[in-house]
Amino acid sequence: MKKSTVFACIAVLLFGFTAYAQSNWQLYDNFNSGQIDPAKWEIDNSSATITVESGRAKFEHLSGFAGDSSYLLLIKNPKSIIGVKATITVQACSGDVRSRMASFIGKIGDDYVYSAHEIRADRDYISSSLPRLGPAPDYEYKGDYFWGYFKRPLAYTGLPFTMSMVLYRDHAEYEVEGQGAIEFSFPETLAPTDDYFKGIGTRSNSGVGTCTVYFDDVYVKRESASPANNLLLFDD
Repeated sequence: MKKSTVFACIAVLLFGFTAYAQSNWQLYDNFNSGQIDPAKWEIDNSSATITVESGRAKFEHLSGFAGDSSYLLLIKNPKSIIGVKATITVQACSGDVRSRMASFIGKIGDDYVYSAHEIRADRDYISSSLPRLGPAPDYEYKGDYFWGYFKRPLAYTGLPFTMSMVLYRDHAEYEVEGQGAIEFSFPETLAPTDDYFKGIGTRSNSGVGTCTVYFDDVYVKRESASPANNLLLFDD
C-alpha cells in the first residue's frame, strides 16, 4: 500500500471498553517460528528490511523513501478481520518515521476511509486517524474524519506498547493498554470496502530518518465474534 479540509466527527476518550471489546481476540502470529510465515503474511519491503529476530518481526526502515510504506499484510482471510492488536516496541527512530497498524474501513463513493494507529516517535505520542483517500492507484489524501492522540509526551524508546483497533462501518475503536481508549462514531454510515488491506509496518512522509521497530503477538478479531447490531467492514 503506497499511500490530508476536515470532516465532522464525534470522538470520545474512554478509559475502558465494554467486556466484549476486551474479549474474542485470536492469536494470528507470535513469530516464534523464526521466519515470516507466507501463509499469514505478504511482505512489502519497499522501504524497510523485514526479518524475524528473537521471536519478533523486525522492521529496519530505510532513509530516502519519501511517502513510502512497508508492511506485513495480513492475508489469512483478511475480509473477516475487523480488529488488529499487536505489541509494538520502537528501539530507535529518527526523522518522521512512524510505526503503525493500518486498514481500510469502508468507502464513500469511490473514496476509501483508511484507519491508522501509530507510534509517532517524532512527536512523542501515539495517534489514531481516519483519513479519506481517493481511489487507486494514487489514493489522494482528501481530509480526516478524525485525528487524535494519547498521552504526551511519551517515553517510547525500548518500551512495548500493546495497541489495538476495531473497525466497523459506523464507528471505530482504538486502545493503548495503560493509556486508555478512543471511540469515534461516523456522521454517516460507510459503504462496504472492496479492498481488504490490513497491515503492520512503518512509513516516512519526508523520507528523512531511519527506524528500528519490533512487532509481536499479533491478534485479530473476526466478524463472527462481533455484536449482531453493529455494521461490519463488509456485507454478507
